Amino acid sequence: MLLDPGADRDRVQEQLQALVAGSARVSMPEAHEGRVRAALAGPRVGFSLCGAGALGLGLFLVYNAMSVGIAERRREVGILRALGADRGQIWRLFLGEAAVLGMLGAGLVPALGAARTRITEAIAYE
Repeated sequence: MLLDPGADRDRVQEQLQALVAGSARVSMPEAHEGRVRAALAGPRVGFSLCGAGALGLGLFLVYNAMSVGIAERRREVGILRALGADRGQIWRLFLGEAAVLGMLGAGLVPALGAARTRITEAIAYE
Protein backbone atom coordinates (compact mmCIF):
# COMPACT_ATOMS: atom_id res chain seq x y z
CA MET A 1 0.00 0.00 0.00
CA LEU A 2 1.29 3.46 -0.86
CA LEU A 3 0.46 6.37 1.40
CA ASP A 4 -0.06 9.95 0.40
CA PRO A 5 2.66 12.37 1.49
CA GLY A 6 1.92 13.61 4.99
CA ALA A 7 -0.23 10.60 5.98
CA ASP A 8 0.21 9.29 9.52
CA ARG A 9 1.79 5.87 9.09
CA ASP A 10 1.07 4.68 12.60
CA ARG A 11 -2.61 5.60 12.37
CA VAL A 12 -2.98 3.91 8.97
CA GLN A 13 -1.22 0.81 10.31
CA GLU A 14 -3.59 0.66 13.30
CA GLN A 15 -6.64 1.04 11.05
CA LEU A 16 -5.44 -1.70 8.71
CA GLN A 17 -4.66 -4.01 11.62
CA ALA A 18 -8.19 -3.48 12.96
CA LEU A 19 -9.62 -4.12 9.50
CA VAL A 20 -7.82 -7.44 8.95
CA ALA A 21 -7.84 -8.50 12.61
CA GLY A 22 -6.62 -12.07 12.90
CA SER A 23 -6.56 -12.90 9.17
CA ALA A 24 -3.39 -10.99 8.32
CA ARG A 25 -0.58 -9.06 9.90
CA VAL A 26 0.27 -5.49 8.97
CA SER A 27 3.91 -4.45 9.15
CA MET A 28 6.16 -1.83 7.66
CA PRO A 29 8.94 -2.68 5.19
CA GLU A 30 11.61 -1.49 7.62
CA ALA A 31 10.69 -4.39 9.91
CA HIS A 32 11.72 -6.90 7.24
CA GLU A 33 14.92 -5.21 6.11
CA GLY A 34 17.16 -7.02 8.59
CA ARG A 35 15.72 -10.43 7.71
CA VAL A 36 16.04 -9.81 3.98
CA ARG A 37 19.61 -8.60 4.41
CA ALA A 38 20.47 -11.70 6.47
CA ALA A 39 18.80 -14.02 3.95
CA LEU A 40 20.79 -12.52 1.09
CA ALA A 41 24.15 -12.56 2.89
CA GLY A 42 24.85 -16.24 2.16
CA PRO A 43 24.09 -16.14 -1.57
CA ARG A 44 26.05 -12.89 -1.89
CA VAL A 45 29.15 -14.54 -0.40
CA GLY A 46 28.64 -17.59 -2.62
CA PHE A 47 28.37 -15.50 -5.77
CA SER A 48 31.45 -13.51 -4.75
CA LEU A 49 33.44 -16.71 -4.28
CA CYS A 50 32.25 -18.04 -7.64
CA GLY A 51 33.23 -14.76 -9.29
CA ALA A 52 36.67 -14.86 -7.69
CA GLY A 53 37.12 -18.47 -8.83
CA ALA A 54 36.08 -17.58 -12.38
CA LEU A 55 38.50 -14.65 -12.40
CA GLY A 56 41.32 -16.88 -11.16
CA LEU A 57 40.52 -19.49 -13.79
CA GLY A 58 40.45 -16.83 -16.50
CA LEU A 59 43.83 -15.48 -15.41
CA PHE A 60 45.29 -18.99 -15.46
CA LEU A 61 43.92 -19.67 -18.95
CA VAL A 62 45.31 -16.40 -20.33
CA TYR A 63 48.68 -17.09 -18.72
CA ASN A 64 48.71 -20.62 -20.11
CA ALA A 65 47.76 -19.47 -23.61
CA MET A 66 50.47 -16.81 -23.62
CA SER A 67 53.07 -19.27 -22.28
CA VAL A 68 52.27 -21.76 -25.01
CA GLY A 69 52.37 -18.99 -27.61
CA ILE A 70 55.77 -17.83 -26.44
CA ALA A 71 57.15 -21.37 -26.34
CA GLU A 72 55.92 -22.06 -29.88
CA ARG A 73 57.51 -18.83 -31.13
CA ARG A 74 60.95 -19.57 -29.74
CA ARG A 75 62.44 -19.52 -33.23
CA GLU A 76 60.93 -16.09 -33.89
CA VAL A 77 62.39 -14.81 -30.62
CA GLY A 78 65.79 -16.16 -31.65
CA ILE A 79 65.60 -14.39 -35.01
CA LEU A 80 64.59 -11.12 -33.33
CA ARG A 81 67.52 -11.45 -30.91
CA ALA A 82 69.88 -12.17 -33.83
CA LEU A 83 68.62 -9.02 -35.56
CA GLY A 84 69.51 -6.94 -32.50
CA ALA A 85 66.34 -6.81 -30.41
CA ASP A 86 67.00 -6.78 -26.69
CA ARG A 87 65.00 -8.66 -24.06
CA GLY A 88 62.97 -5.57 -23.16
CA GLN A 89 61.79 -5.11 -26.75
CA ILE A 90 60.76 -8.74 -27.04
CA TRP A 91 59.05 -8.60 -23.66
CA ARG A 92 57.12 -5.46 -24.72
CA LEU A 93 56.15 -7.18 -27.97
CA PHE A 94 54.57 -10.11 -26.13
CA LEU A 95 53.08 -7.86 -23.44
CA GLY A 96 51.50 -5.67 -26.13
CA GLU A 97 50.07 -8.74 -27.81
CA ALA A 98 48.59 -9.90 -24.50
CA ALA A 99 47.14 -6.43 -23.87
CA VAL A 100 45.46 -6.36 -27.28
CA LEU A 101 43.98 -9.81 -26.71
CA GLY A 102 42.83 -8.75 -23.24
CA MET A 103 41.16 -5.61 -24.57
CA LEU A 104 39.44 -7.56 -27.32
CA GLY A 105 38.16 -10.03 -24.75
CA ALA A 106 37.09 -7.29 -22.36
CA GLY A 107 35.10 -5.61 -25.13
CA LEU A 108 33.76 -8.70 -26.84
CA VAL A 109 32.65 -10.80 -23.87
CA PRO A 110 30.24 -8.23 -22.36
CA ALA A 111 28.74 -7.56 -25.79
CA LEU A 112 28.21 -11.28 -26.39
CA GLY A 113 26.79 -11.67 -22.88
CA ALA A 114 24.31 -8.85 -23.44
CA ALA A 115 23.25 -10.34 -26.79
CA ARG A 116 22.81 -13.76 -25.20
CA THR A 117 20.72 -12.24 -22.42
CA ARG A 118 18.42 -10.52 -24.90
CA ILE A 119 18.00 -13.70 -26.93
CA THR A 120 17.27 -15.72 -23.80
CA GLU A 121 14.73 -13.15 -22.59
CA ALA A 122 13.05 -13.08 -26.00
CA ILE A 123 12.72 -16.86 -26.00
CA ALA A 124 11.68 -17.15 -22.35
CA TYR A 125 9.04 -14.41 -22.38
CA GLU A 126 7.31 -15.13 -25.68
